[in-house]
Amino acid sequence: MDRTIKEKDEISQKERRKELKCIYEVEKLLGPSSKSMDEVLAKVAEAMRSGWMYPEECVVQINYQNMQIGSSNFCSTSWCLQNELVASGRKVGEIKVCYLKELPATDVGPFLNEEVKLLENIGNLLAAYLDKYEGVAGDDKQKKGAKTANWKMALEMISKSDAKLLMLVTKKMLYQLCLSNNAKAQALLEQFDKDAEEKSNESFGDANVPLKKKGHFDVIDLRDEIFEIATSFFSDHEIFSFLDAWSQQHNANFLVDILSNQQSSMSDIINAISRYLHIYQNTKNLPGPTKRQLLVSLIGRFITTSPEYIRVAKNFFEIEDFLEILHFVITPTRGHGTIGGKGAGMFLAYKILSKESSGDFGTLKIPKTWYLSTDAFDNFIHHNNLGDLFEQKYRPIDQIRQEHPHIVQLFKSSPFSSDIIKGLTKALEDLGDLPLVVRSSSILEDSFTASFAGKYKSLFLANQGSRDQRLSALMDAIAEIYASTFAPDPISYRSERNLLDVKESMGIMIQAVVGQKVHDYYFPSLAGVMFSNNEFRWSKRIKRDDGLLRIVPGLGTRAVDRVSDDYPILIAPGQPGLRVNISVEEVARYSPKKIDLINLKKGTFETHDVYKILKELGYDYPKLKQIVSIYDRTRIYRPAGVDLDIENREMVVTFEGLFSDTNFIAQMKQYINQLKEVFEFPVDVEFAHDGNDFYLLQCRPQINGQDSRSIPIPKNISKERTLFSANKFISNGAIPDITHIVYVDPQSYSKVASIDDLIRVGEAIGLLNKILPKRRFILMGPGRWGSRGDIKLGVRTSYSDLNNTAVLIEIARKKGNYTPELSFGTHFFQDLVESSIRYIPLYPDDEEVDFNNDFFQNATNLLADLAPNYQDLSAVVRVIDVGQNSEGKILRIVMSSEEDRALGFLTYADDLTGHMEEAPPSPAGPPISASNFSTSTVFNVAKGNIYERSRWNWRMYMALELSKQLDRERFGVVDLYLIGSVKTETFDAESDIDLLVHFAGDEHQLCSLSHWLEGWSRCLGVMNYLYSGYRREELLDVKIVTDANIEEKYKYAVKIGAATDSALKLGGK
Repeated sequence: MDRTIKEKDEISQKERRKELKCIYEVEKLLGPSSKSMDEVLAKVAEAMRSGWMYPEECVVQINYQNMQIGSSNFCSTSWCLQNELVASGRKVGEIKVCYLKELPATDVGPFLNEEVKLLENIGNLLAAYLDKYEGVAGDDKQKKGAKTANWKMALEMISKSDAKLLMLVTKKMLYQLCLSNNAKAQALLEQFDKDAEEKSNESFGDANVPLKKKGHFDVIDLRDEIFEIATSFFSDHEIFSFLDAWSQQHNANFLVDILSNQQSSMSDIINAISRYLHIYQNTKNLPGPTKRQLLVSLIGRFITTSPEYIRVAKNFFEIEDFLEILHFVITPTRGHGTIGGKGAGMFLAYKILSKESSGDFGTLKIPKTWYLSTDAFDNFIHHNNLGDLFEQKYRPIDQIRQEHPHIVQLFKSSPFSSDIIKGLTKALEDLGDLPLVVRSSSILEDSFTASFAGKYKSLFLANQGSRDQRLSALMDAIAEIYASTFAPDPISYRSERNLLDVKESMGIMIQAVVGQKVHDYYFPSLAGVMFSNNEFRWSKRIKRDDGLLRIVPGLGTRAVDRVSDDYPILIAPGQPGLRVNISVEEVARYSPKKIDLINLKKGTFETHDVYKILKELGYDYPKLKQIVSIYDRTRIYRPAGVDLDIENREMVVTFEGLFSDTNFIAQMKQYINQLKEVFEFPVDVEFAHDGNDFYLLQCRPQINGQDSRSIPIPKNISKERTLFSANKFISNGAIPDITHIVYVDPQSYSKVASIDDLIRVGEAIGLLNKILPKRRFILMGPGRWGSRGDIKLGVRTSYSDLNNTAVLIEIARKKGNYTPELSFGTHFFQDLVESSIRYIPLYPDDEEVDFNNDFFQNATNLLADLAPNYQDLSAVVRVIDVGQNSEGKILRIVMSSEEDRALGFLTYADDLTGHMEEAPPSPAGPPISASNFSTSTVFNVAKGNIYERSRWNWRMYMALELSKQLDRERFGVVDLYLIGSVKTETFDAESDIDLLVHFAGDEHQLCSLSHWLEGWSRCLGVMNYLYSGYRREELLDVKIVTDANIEEKYKYAVKIGAATDSALKLGGK
């Protein structure tokens, strides 16, 4: 019985809210407007239907003079209400509300008493409105009554329908009056404060004690008095506006409650948003605080909790936007995940740019997308008992690399839960047989502080065949992307940015590929990537903020990935007239030669010769005339007329028609500048064009490396001390002194016949990247590092194989007319910029540059010592200790984009001018090799070879000497490691020496070891004072780890064998 009463009460309250909303809506429609009276009355008639209990069966007609305005299907039935329209004492029309069929009887037939009153109130509003058109003055008192009835009838309806709302609006009106300095209202509020004197002495922050709770008062008792004061202080329109705003704010609370409840399911929230939007069709009129609260809650629940993202997004999202997303989200039952970083970046960028005109290049769109939420990844892991894989990120990078292929296969053979399969099936039904790209969208990806560009997989699917075949292929692709979470590259990337301990969950975007079906193929007309900042400029006239565009025909994979056998078109949007290639021969040679597309007939992703595709497809290729130019060996020119004569003419892809005949470049510049302005940092945006419209595919931060100063190039450096110089495409950069060079000899590399051996060259580079001192060595090699094309044209490496180098140098030795393309603009390039790895293209055969080939060929090669498993590659890979081969010098590299020059030369570590020809005098002894304090001492320490004392890094020498003197058996020590600033050579006079001791002894041995190390520590403290003048009692900072600590990767033990910044093992007796 109680439940029945409660249900009836809830139904009654719901009906009162509908009626109140109806009154508000009619009031707004009858306000100031540019619409004609006919239009206004028609909208009023339509709005009225929502106020009745059965709106779907309700029809309304307003009769005024000779006009009949209302529902198109209106007819008078046996179930009607009507109300006369009386203006200035005379009948001018009537309103009729009818039901089209018999419905359950209530108070007045099928109508409620409150609905009869509602019709009467609407009649009063309409009568006042029609007065203006009648031109009748009428009685002033009657007019005033008509006006005041507006807010009074709303207040009366609130009092009958919602006690909480009545309390809210009454309190808010009292506070609104007080804020407006109304003396009567302030006196009314003051009477409830029994301790006025105490109140006047209270202040927030002056005392560290809680304020006293004030006495409770029932403001409802003062409702009439409060609104009477309001009547004399505010206009009727202002009072009505207050009530409307506060009612909307109150009615938004149910959505806030559902969003804040972690038990709310996705369907609960979608239904709540739909209900909210049904109640409030125009959420743009919501009060600012209410709207912001709802938006922040929605963004945090489904997009991201990042404060930086929310700060921007809340200014561009509307509540309606979330239905666009949530109807296409696949999530576990009772799921609470987000759409991930890539989805968040794409959608926000689209909202920022969507208000801009697209000009003559098509409408701005985003692809049709389904989202697999981040907690679906957690669901997959839990469903298949794969939780132990989360410790994978703490393993040594070699082990991660070795085990990853097995993890991929494990994921591919693991099933998805039934609710996820159901969601994926629904997505496929919606997407049809359009080709798909399955893209990663992890929590950390494309965030405001890390882009993860190219670290996780994106996989193309032809999406052809039966439903079961398409579903199987989709789940297989998702599993492979899930597995990429545990791949070596993203783990190294996370470690570099101190994100290793942050939980990572993988979201998925299932997107329809942008493009058209042309014959058996599917592809976009063009695609590419644009950058706010141009980090590697090919002309002195190009500035950093002129940006960079990389454009290719077909799918954009060849624009963003590093390929060794093709070239994109490069444009600086701020200087579109300054091109990389000028001569006819260069333009033809370095134009795109290949195209990536999807073969629908074969169901495969394929790479084709672009000119063969152009001839095969002919004029069916979308935007053909904007993409190609004619090449006749002496000139390259735009095709004139209609006929390109495709069969008989040689074409090159230049996009000149696109650049000249459309506003494409200006539009790109506008887009990239607008995004940079809003985000307050540079961005990297991927895009595609299907021949009709422009599609935004992705937006992420373009993270800048540190220290981009222009370093003056020293003059008159002798040829003997110069190792190399460069004069093309030079950026700025300050580089630490270099102690080691890894040199892959271009000629020897080209002679390697075995593919396996070419792959092993990349593996050797990865091992050296781990061993050599971080940012104190450079990599030099032929062609394009990290390419995914012909391995003969560049060493095949991944990010984790070269992330510790200071400089990456690509050597372009001429082989016929071949010259390698630059790296900038690819994901590979972005890795270099983010990691502050400098890039230098080197052209040794250019007569205006220097290249000391004798030094690289004749220097002692340490490869066999550092990587004995790869010593058979010593003719190809050379590891050079600079100091060992130059009488103690280091390699200094200076770069200046202003001079468009880079110079690598030998000098001494403390020579700031570069002109010091001899070693400086040392109070601690004779000149010492720079290698005395480099991490290459790993192999020397292992052999027991201790270098001479060096005043430049005596800390390293003393750490080695301590290790040599340590009696490991006596003290129960397994191994001794060096970590911290001495190991990374970032120490100063105040730095201590950080030692990591792998201990396996008993308590007595630990006590003896502690006393022995304390003696060393005190002596080293004195030595530090004598060397630097900085006094400290002890200099050693010792960390003890056990076998258990190492097994559990506990605290400092994680550095032993770590993927990056691993502890340096010190040799013993």
